[in-house]
Amino acid sequence: MNTRQRLSSLFICVLVLTLSCAPSRFLVSKQTLAPSVQETAQVLQLGCSRDWAGWWPWAIAQEQAFLEANEIKIELQWFDDYYAALAAIAEGTLDANCQVFNDTVEMESRSVNGEVVVLVTDYSSGNDKIIVTGEIASPAALKHKHIGVERGKLTDFLLTLVLEKVGMKRDAVKIEDLSTIDAATAFVAGKLDAIVVWQPDWLVALKRPGSRELFSSKDFSGSIPQVIAVSQTALNQKMDAVQFLVKSWFKSLHFINQNPDLSREIMLTHSQLSDAKFEMFSQGIHLLSVDENIRALTPGNNFDHLGFTAQKAAQFLTEAGLLAEQPNLTTLFDDRPLRAYRQNDLGRES
Repeated sequence: MNTRQRLSSLFICVLVLTLSCAPSRFLVSKQTLAPSVQETAQVLQLGCSRDWAGWWPWAIAQEQAFLEANEIKIELQWFDDYYAALAAIAEGTLDANCQVFNDTVEMESRSVNGEVVVLVTDYSSGNDKIIVTGEIASPAALKHKHIGVERGKLTDFLLTLVLEKVGMKRDAVKIEDLSTIDAATAFVAGKLDAIVVWQPDWLVALKRPGSRELFSSKDFSGSIPQVIAVSQTALNQKMDAVQFLVKSWFKSLHFINQNPDLSREIMLTHSQLSDAKFEMFSQGIHLLSVDENIRALTPGNNFDHLGFTAQKAAQFLTEAGLLAEQPNLTTLFDDRPLRAYRQNDLGRES
């Protein structure tokens, strides 16, 4: 080794020793490094039931990578059990959830972080049905009949609307409190005269010879909304993520309009249904536009407005004994994320 090489090696050794013994103020600590995107991102946890047709567009958002951008990430968790998702947001383990509006009215006061509706995804438009035997020729013939329905749930609410429509009180019929699948099974076995059920259990019920649809949610347009409920805590702390959630939803609907065949393929694969059932259930919902959402979140005197629906639902839930008293409905809605989307992003989905 020549003199220059020896001097160079000596310099490197001295430099390493100097740095290793240097006071901590000269070192770049982990805490002073620029935070990573993952550490600074607003992450919003969204729950969604897998089997409701109105929520299948989220499969497109997931497939097309619409759920992450600009240091915001939506963590979508699919649930096979709808009630497990409902419990998760109530317990505070989800920031947001896709759920039936009636359940939101019922659970709002019981949720540890509160629940606020920021968007209506769809209205049931036929996917909830009253199925009757062939002997029931008209609504009036429901009197004194045994009807299977899940007490206090949206199907029971639909039954109440039907009875009101035909001028009949609830005590004029004999109500059996059964889950939808148990009601369908009992109906097929000949133990009930009528049932009120949602997809896909009315397909089971229609296997009974002579059975038919008497009414459906299509006859009461807007009465059974599905919504995105966000915890009040998430709304306070993650408003950017909530606004991005709304944007992601409408971006998915725009994609459906622009790419119908690919969208159908994605949602069909997600649904794990046959072509026939997929089409049937897809036709049983109405996806709301931006303008329809704006109208839904403004006051009104019919089912096009959630305030009206909330009052009807609260009255029903109170009379059914599921609420001790009428809830405070003034804090149940927040249209700021929706209006921000309309102002800043509408027309720029692609």
